[in-house]
Amino acid sequence: MIPKSILFVCTGNICRSPMAEAIFKHMLKQEGLDGIEVFSRGVAAVQDQSIPEESRLALKAIGLSADDHRPQQLEQKDLRRADLILVMEERQREFIYHMYPASRRKTFLLKAHADEEGLCDIADPMGGSPSDYEKSRIEIQNCLQGLLSKIKLRHGEREKKEKP
Repeated sequence: MIPKSILFVCTGNICRSPMAEAIFKHMLKQEGLDGIEVFSRGVAAVQDQSIPEESRLALKAIGLSADDHRPQQLEQKDLRRADLILVMEERQREFIYHMYPASRRKTFLLKAHADEEGLCDIADPMGGSPSDYEKSRIEIQNCLQGLLSKIKLRHGEREKKEKP
């Protein structure tokens, strides 16, 4: 099944999940894959915060921007709305399981869902060096390539079934 709505979740919704949102929206647009809603939230978002300059620079390095992004707190309605929920850390997945047990079947660690090797958490760069933000962006981007490949494969399979 191709998800119609993908939710990225991190802690504050100011570093990793907004980067994932911006990058994946761009990837889908480049591939001409319409009809997939992409949004992000944080398990401990503070609405008056803004994206750190280091996150902005990490996105700018690949020609993207999340300047309009405002952090939003994760709510049950977001979990119900999403077909696929991708978290950056195990503790976020556990928080979601506790908050909304029905989301268990659709909530995954981004790295594990993308079949990436190594540790499954994507480290929070908050307060780190610019290279920490760049490292997170690259990790996220690599995972999103895996996710995009899965969606394209499913899209191709669906098109084959629809042809007479």
